[in-house]
Amino acid sequence: MEDPDVRQVFYQRARFDIFNGKDIQELYNRSLTGDDGGKYQAFKDFFMLFHYDDFTKLLLGEAVIIMPQTENKFLDEDTYTFTDKTGSVITSWRPDNGQVDLKVEISALIQSLVNTTPYLKYGVTSQDGDKQLYLRFEDFYRVVTKLKDAVYQKEASQQIEDTSVFGNAFYELTPDEQALVKGKTLSQIINSIRRNPQEYGRLAFRVIMASANEDRGIQTLKSLGFTDQDIDRFWSIYKGFFDGESSLFNIQRKEDHNVRDYYATITQAMDSMFSVNYVQFYDDGRGNVVARTLKD
Repeated sequence: MEDPDVRQVFYQRARFDIFNGKDIQELYNRSLTGDDGGKYQAFKDFFMLFHYDDFTKLLLGEAVIIMPQTENKFLDEDTYTFTDKTGSVITSWRPDNGQVDLKVEISALIQSLVNTTPYLKYGVTSQDGDKQLYLRFEDFYRVVTKLKDAVYQKEASQQIEDTSVFGNAFYELTPDEQALVKGKTLSQIINSIRRNPQEYGRLAFRVIMASANEDRGIQTLKSLGFTDQDIDRFWSIYKGFFDGESSLFNIQRKEDHNVRDYYATITQAMDSMFSVNYVQFYDDGRGNVVARTLKD
């Protein structure tokens, strides 16, 4: 809204409930013919700003604290702070044997970081058109747990330099990254996430994405259990968190050290995620007790 007069009119009318649904419908109808002078778009912009704090609380929940008496007011001061503890990933067995929902347990802040990350097709760096798609937390959880489950596959026991398995993935890494993975298998890199989530979380994604650059690597990823849609999810997470000017990794490198480290927050969440396995015991009908594993 560049016109201060338009902004002031909207503010006064909305504040005293003078601007009603009929006015909005009239503006909308005029906008269809281009006869509203941009006022309908201005109203939409104003509405978002006027209810910014409401949307913030809806998205972040308890992850954000808004200074009392400042909600939905236009002020020149910083009125937002983030809480340190907003829920945590499950770390122990539940004695009540109740249903476990990781989406409920994990913090609202981590969910918001995931839910505001664009969903991209592999190889695409931005979305076209007005309709924007974003990752769901379930996408993030699926990718991370499938990555960790891959350590049990035969291909993951091969060294990254093995071009017959990972193509030229090793040679697409930077010299510093090559030094970290040289002589290591994919399983070793994934398992190292536990030791250093910030470094090896990103490195695991780098190796996966470098492998996806050619047919040999794509075949290996699929043999590890990754579908085409999984590779799109990997790519979306990779671009949103680990690569590119607007990724959390690069933003954090440029920020003041006093700023909360959101990159560390998301990689620590990755470290805490595992797929859930349940063991079922049953009688096979011949007097034998048989055990089988059921995945979530």
